[in-house]
Amino acid sequence: SLRDTLAHDSLVELHTRSRVVDIDCGGHGVRLSDGRAYHHFDHVVLCAGPWIDALAPSLRAQLFLARQVLAYFQAPSHSSLERSIRQSPVVLDIQGNCPVYMVPPTTNPGTGKHVSELKIGLHDTRERGGAVFPIDAVNPSHNRDVTAAELEWFLDVVRRRVPAIDHCFLTRSITCFYTVSRDDERFLCERPLSGACASSCTVLTGFSGHGFKFAPAIGLRVAETLLYESGRLHSPIVRSS
Repeated sequence: SLRDTLAHDSLVELHTRSRVVDIDCGGHGVRLSDGRAYHHFDHVVLCAGPWIDALAPSLRAQLFLARQVLAYFQAPSHSSLERSIRQSPVVLDIQGNCPVYMVPPTTNPGTGKHVSELKIGLHDTRERGGAVFPIDAVNPSHNRDVTAAELEWFLDVVRRRVPAIDHCFLTRSITCFYTVSRDDERFLCERPLSGACASSCTVLTGFSGHGFKFAPAIGLRVAETLLYESGRLHSPIVRSS
C-alpha cells in the first residue's frame, strides 16, 4: 500500500490516526494540532473533503455538500441476468439531471478479493433540493443511514434507467457526502486562508467523487508545483487552470 511504501522512506514521517483540529499559521510555517500537541510543517495541503468547513470556514461561499445514496444489488444465482451483469462494463448514463453509474461485480487484481454485488450510484447534486446543503449546515459524521424516503426516490430513478433492477435483490444501501463547487464544474485548488496561512496552506476541495479516482494524479501535480515554487524542484511545471 501507499502507506507501507511511505513508511520505508527516510524523508517521510507518518502521523496516522491523528485528527487535525486546528491550523495555526503564526510565525514561520504552519502548525497542526491533533488535540494533544502541535506539529510543525513548512506547508500544509488540506484535503478534508466534507469536513473542510471546520478548518477552512472562508470557503463557505464557494462550496456546498451533496448527500449521495449508493446501493448494492445481487442478481438471482445462475440466472441469465446474473451472467449479463457479470459481463457488463462499467456504465455511466448522463442523461437528464441525475447521472447514474453502475459498477459490475469484479475481482480486485491486487488482493484477489471478489465483489459479487452490482454497485449503483447517482451523481445527484441538483435534482433534489433536499440532497444539497450549505457547507456549514450538516455534520457529515452524523445521520449517515439511508432514510426510507431517500431509498424510495433512489429506486425510482434507477428503475427508469434499469428496469431489470426489480429482478435483483437489494443487499445494502449507504450514504456518502460530496464536496462540490457552486458552479458544479470547476475544481478548487486554492490558498484561501487569510494572513500567514495564505502562503503556507493549500486547500484541495470541491472535487465531487472525482477526487477519489484522480487523487494520485492530483496529488503528484500539487506536490510538484509546491516543490517547484519553493525552489526544491528545478524542472518547470505546467500548471492547469
